[in-house]
Amino acid sequence: MAKRGRKKLREDEIRARKVEVHLSMPELAALDDARGPRGRAEHVRMCIAGAVPAPVPAINTQTASDLGRALGNLVSLAAASRRGGFVQERDLLPLLIDLRNLLLIGKTQLTVRDDEE
Repeated sequence: MAKRGRKKLREDEIRARKVEVHLSMPELAALDDARGPRGRAEHVRMCIAGAVPAPVPAINTQTASDLGRALGNLVSLAAASRRGGFVQERDLLPLLIDLRNLLLIGKTQLTVRDDEE
């Protein structure tokens, strides 16, 4: 039967020393922004070890919205095709061009067909 409870730590792994630091509100806010979802103590330990991962930039919400729109349009065309409908090139090509532009340069040209105006 396996032993229960915590495993024994080596002498050099035991955290027996406490470091207290007084921070101003701006310093604390900067620490909290930098640590992300990690706890403060874990983040400070990672800083000491030089193992803090690079921050992930915030997602571009407009690009995410455009990608969602393009995906929705492609799913609609795929569903029509599965139902036996005929998908015309004039319907598919502008969507694929928009999707390509979004993926390559992060911009889209909102293409409007003549019959949609």
